[in-house]
Amino acid sequence: MTKRNLAQFLTLALLAAIVGLIVYKKRPAPAPVESGPESAIWRMVDASRAADPEKYLACYGGEMERQLRKNYREMGAERFQEYLAGTHRQIKGIAVSPPQMSSAGEGRIAVEYVYQDRNEVQQVVVRREGGQWKIVQVESAERIKTLVPYGTPVTE
Repeated sequence: MTKRNLAQFLTLALLAAIVGLIVYKKRPAPAPVESGPESAIWRMVDASRAADPEKYLACYGGEMERQLRKNYREMGAERFQEYLAGTHRQIKGIAVSPPQMSSAGEGRIAVEYVYQDRNEVQQVVVRREGGQWKIVQVESAERIKTLVPYGTPVTE
């Protein structure tokens, strides 16, 4: 192969790579995948941390959604956003257990919230509505006293 042929080949290969990269970048993004029942919990947590009322309310279904929307109207947008931001401010971590499915479209999930001085476990009922998992019931939290507070330094 002559130097000229090699130069032409490398130029064509470089151009093909550039065109391929442009086509790759222009392709439509895949639709988000609804992973499973736990996704309702994580969407709710993300919306609460972002203090986004519409995304937060979209995580709920049934009577629970109606009640939360009523609270939103009564509180007003600004106070509801403050409520969302404050809800997760003290939380240090969240553990979501695998769902216990009662039927193909409904399940119960234990969600443990880790705070500085305690843990709280809530049972959350999720249901598939319109192709998406929604939170339809939240039971009162069970407080668990921790022996060693979160963030305590380990000493030898």
